[in-house]
Amino acid sequence: GKMGDRASGRNFFQQHSPERAQVVVSLNPGDETRNDRERHRFHDLAEVGLAGIGVFLEQRGRERYCVVNSLQKRGSAEREGTLRIGDALITVDGKDTTGYDMENVRGTLMGRCGSLVCLGIRPRGAADGVEVQEVMLKRGTLEWWALHEELLATEDQLGAASEQVQEIRHMWLAEATRVSTLQNQNKALEIEAQGLREALGTTLQSLIVSEKTLSQEVLRRTEARDKTVTMVADLEGRLANTEDAVHAAERARDSAERSATARVHEAETRCQEAVAGRALLDQELLTRAA
Repeated sequence: GKMGDRASGRNFFQQHSPERAQVVVSLNPGDETRNDRERHRFHDLAEVGLAGIGVFLEQRGRERYCVVNSLQKRGSAEREGTLRIGDALITVDGKDTTGYDMENVRGTLMGRCGSLVCLGIRPRGAADGVEVQEVMLKRGTLEWWALHEELLATEDQLGAASEQVQEIRHMWLAEATRVSTLQNQNKALEIEAQGLREALGTTLQSLIVSEKTLSQEVLRRTEARDKTVTMVADLEGRLANTEDAVHAAERARDSAERSATARVHEAETRCQEAVAGRALLDQELLTRAA
């Protein structure tokens, strides 16, 4: 696995002391080099925006290619995870670097921050005839990678914020739809209330007419009763000697009075029911309006 390979790489680096390496260079401008001349050169390259891949290489006297000596922590190569200590660098962007000196190898690996470089690697311990493994790395200094990670985190935050905005927008649209529905329901209730008010007005008008008609009827019947009483009195004066006729006339009068009283009572009952109905309508109207 990758963890085992990395452990092996560390052992390889511990077993090979720096004294055995004739040339060791860093391929990332942010790394510390072995002498002031290299540090100044990398500083100059960084100033113009060039970067490497975070790999330290060594080249022995009889070997024709560079070997990975160590990896910069959090550098491009360590982030990608394929390169191991002891791997041999054979090609850069398809160009065979076998026999190149360290300066030329470094020149091929350096480039603009964020640009890609394709390495042809032969794993540590593999024979010369083994097929070269290609590894694609992105150039960048530690500062560039830190800014790159910060940019990715910012993009994630913007994505989350955008999702929140979309969610709030959906909530707002749902709320607007609900408010519109309530407004339509309110308009329907207002129309219904207007109809109830008109119906109540019609009912009250009918009640007033009924009350007037009933009053006229009561007056008419009262006048008729008075006439009947007058007639009975007249009959009593005329037919004083005829008791049967008088009794009959009195019974007719009593019957007429009871009938008139019953009608009056019935009319009063209807008035009370109408008034009660009006009170119920007023209460229902107030309830709906609330």
